[in-house]
Amino acid sequence: MSKERPAGSRLRSLFLTLSLIATIVMAVAFVGAVAIKIHSAWILPEARTGWNAKNVAKIKKPGESFSFAVMGDNKSSNRTFNLVKHSIQGQKDLLFTIDMGDLVFDGEPVKYRLFQNQVLGMKAPFITAVGNHDIEADGMKNYETMFGPRYYSFTAGDNYFIVLDDSDCKSVDPAQMKWFEKELQKSQSYGRRFVFLHVPPFRGLRNPTMPMEEFLSDRKNADAIRHLCVQYTVNYVFGSHMHTFDYDLWPYDVHVVITGGGGAELWDVDRYRDMHHYIKVTVTPDRIDFEVIPIFSRWAKFFYMYVDEPWTYTYAYVTNNFAWLIACLGVALAGAVVLTVWLRKRLRGGREDELPDQIPGE
Repeated sequence: MSKERPAGSRLRSLFLTLSLIATIVMAVAFVGAVAIKIHSAWILPEARTGWNAKNVAKIKKPGESFSFAVMGDNKSSNRTFNLVKHSIQGQKDLLFTIDMGDLVFDGEPVKYRLFQNQVLGMKAPFITAVGNHDIEADGMKNYETMFGPRYYSFTAGDNYFIVLDDSDCKSVDPAQMKWFEKELQKSQSYGRRFVFLHVPPFRGLRNPTMPMEEFLSDRKNADAIRHLCVQYTVNYVFGSHMHTFDYDLWPYDVHVVITGGGGAELWDVDRYRDMHHYIKVTVTPDRIDFEVIPIFSRWAKFFYMYVDEPWTYTYAYVTNNFAWLIACLGVALAGAVVLTVWLRKRLRGGREDELPDQIPGE
């Protein structure tokens, strides 16, 4: 019968096991980092520039009746945003789709590239507004490089569309307000007017207790926006930023729709707390209607917080810091391998030293 293995030998066995685990983890991290870099360098499409102008140019002249889709706050979502996209793709003859901001967690170029890759190949032209998350990490500069001007307008048939920028969560800046009023003046020769912006000026009717800090902080500017929309008989104002659905009606039938269910985590505020969604707007000669299209997804919050968010940040971090990261991982992996080999030799040597202590004949 052999004697019980001494404590030193058991400790070396424990260290060897931990070293093997560390070696495997480092190897997986090393291979994963290389795979991400290969994907970002050779597989992920390069950044498109002038995105909105190119897609606006693709918008066809509508007939007497048409529809378009409005969404917002997908914020680098993968799983749920793909469900939203799939539903939008299933809609027939959409004139266009507009995403009203918070396209990404922050405005790093690689995150914008990932977003553009998500919406490549959409049947209807896909245009955007800029949100508060989009301008983080020098995002405004990157947004303007890849998507174009931060505010713009376009027409389609007898319809005038105006996209504003209030991504600072404070206001539509003075120069833009002057431009906005001139655009509204030009729109008077058109039958219908639609305005899009990320941060709503006011809360809606469904959530009257929503804190006002979630809306434009410059309340005079918010009043000025509403005044212009009422004065120039805007038909619909669309906002997002609130991760829920809401609705309001301003004087002279100015309809306000808030839609922030494009894929990011939802706010626990009303009966829409578990429902991602987008808006389908239908225009006919005598009226404009909208429909909330629900997207139900089990475990949506779990996947967004523990899969989509970590994966996107990891992908961006590796892409942006590959050189020194792979060097550090390489050194760590080499060290783990050397330590494992050394511990294995020590453990074998210890076992051989224990052989003479065995009782002969047993």
